[in-house]
Amino acid sequence: MPPTLRIIIESASFFGNSYVIATLASVAMLMYLFASGYIKEAGLFFLAVLGVIYSILLKNIYKIPRPDTYIGDPSKLGDMYRFPSSHVVFYVCFWGFLLFLSFKRGIFGPEKIVWLIRFLCVYHILLIGISRVVVGAHMLQDVIAGYLFGGLYLGILIAISLVLNKK
Repeated sequence: MPPTLRIIIESASFFGNSYVIATLASVAMLMYLFASGYIKEAGLFFLAVLGVIYSILLKNIYKIPRPDTYIGDPSKLGDMYRFPSSHVVFYVCFWGFLLFLSFKRGIFGPEKIVWLIRFLCVYHILLIGISRVVVGAHMLQDVIAGYLFGGLYLGILIAISLVLNKK
């Protein structure tokens, strides 16, 4: 694999590897939604962020160990087990809900900002699965399960949003 392509693919994991960055981005988005008057959306976005806890619960139900080649930190929450990929579940929930919100008129302002947000969402959702396999943290089935479990959680959040907005 060409080095530039590898860097692009591996960089997709960066957001999920840094609890500080993921937390700051989540808090900033919550503050923006609250300040803009999108209280329901903020609450659902908070639930999307909690998708990471959902993924850790799933890992502790299945308890499938990491690949032998993985060099991680077993003391980190959720790092002992590989199934499903927490990065993928979290990204599908976080970036997927943000993508959903980008289609609600007026939430993110100018069209250029909306398209930038959509690009970032799609980039992260598509590349995180490949990234987790390339870095050796997961096998293909972990990633597929992450997309399925994350998609289920995201689908529930979107359904709740649609019901709440009909009222």
